[in-house]
Amino acid sequence: MSGKYQDSDLKQIMLLVLSNYKLFVLCLCVALGLAFAVNHFMTPKYKITSSILIKDGEKKAGSGGNAAEYLNSRLFHNDNNFQNEIWILKSTPVIEQTIQNLNLTVTYLRKEGYQNRDAYGKVPFQILLMDDHVQPVDVKFTVQFSDQKRFTLKAEEKDVRFCKVMTGETMYTRKRWNLSREGETGHLIDTDDLAFILLADPSAETGSMTDQEYSFVIRDMATL
Repeated sequence: MSGKYQDSDLKQIMLLVLSNYKLFVLCLCVALGLAFAVNHFMTPKYKITSSILIKDGEKKAGSGGNAAEYLNSRLFHNDNNFQNEIWILKSTPVIEQTIQNLNLTVTYLRKEGYQNRDAYGKVPFQILLMDDHVQPVDVKFTVQFSDQKRFTLKAEEKDVRFCKVMTGETMYTRKRWNLSREGETGHLIDTDDLAFILLADPSAETGSMTDQEYSFVIRDMATL
């Protein structure tokens, strides 16, 4: 009897699939299309790990104190060192120094297909900000090179903040702001709203620069 029930159930499933095969094909196409769109348009995320070496400043057993104090120090000393290292890594001076050393106040992007992908360390230029000048933050600047020395810089954004990058102090805002300007690498681009230098990588090939669209975004230290 159980075999007949199984055959009957299988037939019902097959009949259900065959009678609604168009719906199943449509759902499969939609699922594959969504998977392609997610992989193509979404910014990839990567999992990173790190290791911390905890230095153990040991006390000698005969340096003073009784046995109980020595045992307590051995039981909890490593945990204290670990917590100290965590607080050091979370401290504002260490984070600020890391941002400065890695030049993270400028985010570099490269257009791939329909999306701008993070291209830290993979662009043929570098932006040098004038720290004592206001800069438009969270605005995407598009860079299109004509050759290794000349480029076109464009930007357009609403509700733009202009602030000192190192302090994050907002000096003023504009409801709408745009920029379209020709520039040369190594020369200062200076207006009332910004001041920076675009340095080109001398080893970069002209073709790789002119055929690719790049962009960058300025971030302030406080936000980072």
